[in-house]
Amino acid sequence: MKMLALAGVILCAWPIEIACASETITYNYDELGRLVLSTTQGGPNNNVVTSTTLDPTGNRSNYGVSLTGLCQIAALDGGGGSDEFTAYVQVQASSACSGPVTLSYATQDGTAFSGVNYHSASGTVTLQPGETSKTISISPIFGSIPSGQSRILYVNFALQSGAAALSDAQSAVTIVSSL
Repeated sequence: MKMLALAGVILCAWPIEIACASETITYNYDELGRLVLSTTQGGPNNNVVTSTTLDPTGNRSNYGVSLTGLCQIAALDGGGGSDEFTAYVQVQASSACSGPVTLSYATQDGTAFSGVNYHSASGTVTLQPGETSKTISISPIFGSIPSGQSRILYVNFALQSGAAALSDAQSAVTIVSSL
């Protein structure tokens, strides 16, 4: 790595990835010194196991990620709603999470535009222990879509805290004309 020291400050030419202080990553190598498995304990990637598959010539050919101990959360497609009624988007866990899980969300334009076809929305939603789903609402703008047409927007989710993994972080919402 090339470095430049300037007045006691070290500047690196490449970005550096820093692990959380509470995070421990264990690396396993085969007899030839090739990385074949890494396990993360603590931090935001707690219990994530990544395995490496090697092809017959010794090249890495596949990475498998196991999310043991984590509840799996997916954003379900919002289906449809008319520009006269509220559209709903649901996030669903494959099983009840052992602790609270907080997700942030924000709308994203597709063929529907914020302020024209719908009111943008963002915020957080928390699944408490024992809960398996939460619903957020999106408000379309009445009369904004020509008769017989539809528009699509997206809702993007990101994990903020908790022992969970997002298997699908985006929901598509279709708004149809009510005229």
